[in-house]
Amino acid sequence: HVDPILNPVLNRELRRTGGRVLVRLGTQDVDFSPAFRMYLATRDPSAVLPADLASRVTLVSFTVTRASLQAQCLGQAMRHERPDVDRRRRDLLRLQGELRLRLHELEKQLLQALNASQGSVLDDDAVVTSLETLKAEAAEVARKAAETDGVMREVDRVAGAFTPLARACAAVYFALERLAALHPFYQFSLDFFDAIFREVLERNPNLDGVADEAQRLRIVRRDLFALTFRRAAASLHHDRQLPLLLLLAQIKLHGDEEEDAAAGEGAGAASQEAWARLNADLDHVLRDAAPAAATQLAAPAHVPPELDALVDRDARAALAAQAQTLGWCRAWVRDLGAGDDVAEWAGFLRSDEPERCVPRAAVLADGGAAGELAAAVALRELVVVRALRPDRVLAAAARLAAAVFGGDSARPLDAVGLVAEASLGAVVREVGAATPVALCAVPGHDAAHRVDALAAAEARHGMRAVAMGSAEGEKLADQAITAAAKVGSWVLLKNVHLAPAWLERLEKRLETQRAHGDFRLFLTMEINPAVPVSLLRRARTLLYEPATGLRANLLESLRAAGPAAAPAERGRLRFQLAWLHAVVIERLRYAPLGWAHRYEFSDADFACALATVDAWLTRAAQGRANIAPERIPWDAIRSLLVESVYGGRIDSAFDHRVLATFVERWFCADAYGADFALVDEPCLRAPEGTAAADFERWCLALPESQPPTWLGLPPNAETLLLVQKGQRLLADARKLRALMDDDEGDDEDDSAGDKGDGYDRGSDRAA
Repeated sequence: HVDPILNPVLNRELRRTGGRVLVRLGTQDVDFSPAFRMYLATRDPSAVLPADLASRVTLVSFTVTRASLQAQCLGQAMRHERPDVDRRRRDLLRLQGELRLRLHELEKQLLQALNASQGSVLDDDAVVTSLETLKAEAAEVARKAAETDGVMREVDRVAGAFTPLARACAAVYFALERLAALHPFYQFSLDFFDAIFREVLERNPNLDGVADEAQRLRIVRRDLFALTFRRAAASLHHDRQLPLLLLLAQIKLHGDEEEDAAAGEGAGAASQEAWARLNADLDHVLRDAAPAAATQLAAPAHVPPELDALVDRDARAALAAQAQTLGWCRAWVRDLGAGDDVAEWAGFLRSDEPERCVPRAAVLADGGAAGELAAAVALRELVVVRALRPDRVLAAAARLAAAVFGGDSARPLDAVGLVAEASLGAVVREVGAATPVALCAVPGHDAAHRVDALAAAEARHGMRAVAMGSAEGEKLADQAITAAAKVGSWVLLKNVHLAPAWLERLEKRLETQRAHGDFRLFLTMEINPAVPVSLLRRARTLLYEPATGLRANLLESLRAAGPAAAPAERGRLRFQLAWLHAVVIERLRYAPLGWAHRYEFSDADFACALATVDAWLTRAAQGRANIAPERIPWDAIRSLLVESVYGGRIDSAFDHRVLATFVERWFCADAYGADFALVDEPCLRAPEGTAAADFERWCLALPESQPPTWLGLPPNAETLLLVQKGQRLLADARKLRALMDDDEGDDEDDSAGDKGDGYDRGSDRAA
């Protein structure tokens, strides 16, 4: 934003009056000096100047480029791993500069001697002597310069071993930069990446005792991907972690291909044919759109009756599309189930985990070249799963990532470090006093209690908490930060998204503030576009989402409710309420099938419902230790839950009837019966007992994955949800791949025509 008051200055609307040059600022005329210069600066790299402003200013971008970052990472790696070579290189660069300067001085002396000569140059002995001296000295300087050039080429040859690592660093950083295309809150600064690189290079325990240079570089490169993903994934939504993982896998595969090409096929490397087939398959998955319309495609031939019911119309269309675009698919699509592998294909199509039993005849249909690479096999399995079992695309993609990073295919997400939530204590130890920790959550979900728990565990009893959203809160926050920065205590600012203008001032303050080393600033906020991007890039952001799964939501609600007081029937009633809340929240994942809209149900609704139920039960019990279930005011409780607490957020008549049905079934006197069924099909009976520990044990005994019928949804609801997630995963991966391809094309255009040593060019750009 540029204030319109500056338009006369930008347009140079000058007036000359009585020998004075004036420009109007607001309502005043101000003298304009010819020496006046105005600089407009921003720390937001995503800022885009409007066309009318860009035409009136000269834009100078100091954002990092791929070449400059690669040069900086290369220099940093060499300084740590080969300080002798780096020192030698810097000395040579200094010597080359001195020699060039000396040659320039000799040229000036020659011109001065020629200019001072009188008459013929050949008759002037002084000039001739000077020329001979300069010639001899210039020849000596040129000889030394040639020697340094030869030594420099040898140094560059040694530095070439570090180039793949530097190239991977640049690619990884720009991969993080492009995540903002998926969500504006995915912001990562160069300082964030620099801390990761220094960690894997200078403080890496995996390098202890490793002396071989090539092995050390492989360890650093491997740990670079792992640590980058672990730290960046904590700032992403859970369903956006896998697209980042696939993008990092592509970068690693590109580096592995270059490494195999340099090693040659005789050194245990994969053949060029294997890499060519892998790249073709990767382009098909990450560049091609959805299969063409089914009406334009023929169904695969030779589908036996045993498989006909398992291969639906969409799967046939996908098979036909793949047979047209991928050569290795034609044979197995044409002969699908035609031989003795009918039982194998039927087992694959019926399996709960088909990605683990993809028929090998399909994966290696064009020979064994693809089998040289584990990643190529996993990628082809993904292609087959995508066509025939799209509900398992997520699992197949995770297996692909595990194959690329060398993880265990039995537990692929654990192998590559897919995280659901970061350790707040570890993050606090990683960041410095000038880096705030931003705890971002979806609307209705508060993460402030995590900071309170950490402060209690760390014995930070002097932590100051301030609620934002008012002028008084901003004043108290400024005072708390000033005091805590001096003594090294902690400050927690809650709901800072309610004060976006103050956040801009805070970011500028953190830029210049000198704080105690133990000072930490925590910011809790909702995911809101009003939060400045520059603050998100400076902060270490952690994104928190509500627990997924009926069991996880149920456990979270029961633990939030705490122990139940008298009467004894209160515990069972609280369990019924926690079950209702878990079902209501979990159905949001299936919207618009679960609910017509993604209503803003939150933990605050459960707290309100809990207070309502407790108040009515306490009133009905009148201090007694027990109360008959029939005497509980069910009508009042049901009415408040349906019409006010939860129903007040619903604007669909059908959704309202669904909620009313749930409440009528679970909030009644029969719920206290021994054989009360929460769900009929499959039958799920309510737990016995009245203590919170009884209910928690019952929850822990529930299966890992719960059927959607427990939520009142059709049995195939989970399949439809997984298909949608798989489609979104591949769409996100394609989008990120396209952005990375555009970046590489721009870098090639920028470097076109440059000659000489790339290391030197990168160092010059970095300087």
